[in-house]
Amino acid sequence: MLKVSANKIPQDYQFNGIDIVKFICAFLVCIIHIPPFQTDLFGLNHLNFWLKNYLCRIAVPFYFTASGFLLFRKTEFNNLNQNRIKKYCFKILRLLGTWTFPFLLFVGKSAQLWYLGALVLAVIILSVLIKKGTPMRWIFLISVILYLVGLLGDSYYGFIEPLKNYFIPKLFVVGYETVFSTTRNGVFFGLIFVLIGALFAQKRIVINNIFAIVGLIISFIIMFFEVYLLWHYSHPKDYNMVLSLLPVIFFLFYLASHIKLKYRPIYGSLRVIGMLVFFTHLFVNYYVGLAIEIANNKIGINLTAFQLIITILFTTILAVIIERLSKTNRFHWLKYLFS
Repeated sequence: MLKVSANKIPQDYQFNGIDIVKFICAFLVCIIHIPPFQTDLFGLNHLNFWLKNYLCRIAVPFYFTASGFLLFRKTEFNNLNQNRIKKYCFKILRLLGTWTFPFLLFVGKSAQLWYLGALVLAVIILSVLIKKGTPMRWIFLISVILYLVGLLGDSYYGFIEPLKNYFIPKLFVVGYETVFSTTRNGVFFGLIFVLIGALFAQKRIVINNIFAIVGLIISFIIMFFEVYLLWHYSHPKDYNMVLSLLPVIFFLFYLASHIKLKYRPIYGSLRVIGMLVFFTHLFVNYYVGLAIEIANNKIGINLTAFQLIITILFTTILAVIIERLSKTNRFHWLKYLFS
């Protein structure tokens, strides 16, 4: 396990543990968007709920944290490299534009791409606060407060819904919902996790390995009960954000970033393939859904129950093909799809 702050580690060091978790998270995002079980038999719809709104909800916060870590480990809080941050934001915006066009043209929606815009916004806010000389404790406090406010527009929505019965609060709540519809964005959601990643990059955070594992397990248990209580006793708008995600991501990222794995080229490939799975899974799923519908109507074969498996299979194949072709001179331009 690493025992120094990340910004003291050589720039070419590969955090392969992060790559592995991000690769897994790509498939968790697939499950969020495509229900794995298309039947209510044996209570499988409840399993859909728990997979989507409990286990899989670690994916996007981990992405935010990893992005903050990898960006800020190559600069200093006291001497912020603004050019690097600008280049990073323009790269993310380029990816957003690159993937938005085909989605809108061929599919009509791009549900997962909101993350890219939210990431840019979170990075900009954090960078501005750091550049202005805001003490880190205040930045952390601001981020936590924004996250708590964001909870009220997401999983804790039931706590503010009664305010719609009063004129003045209703103006604020309905006004925000009309313009933004959700607090799942870079301000209320992304900022705190990008900051956590940046702190991992800049500070020497060392805890006992066993403590980190136990902390992760306990945090997951607390998250289970939090989601359960919200589900049964409140009226959540969604489950993107819950309080216990903060310790879950802290301990998970600590373990992912501090474990040392022997260098293997496969880790770099997994990094790219995971990104491509994230970008393309809804595109592939759209056409898999059409094919399943045609098969059902024309041939009488119902493959709906296997839609997630088929989508993941073809998405992974497509991602591997793009990753392999991007290494050739003829198709080198494919790198612009993920870098």
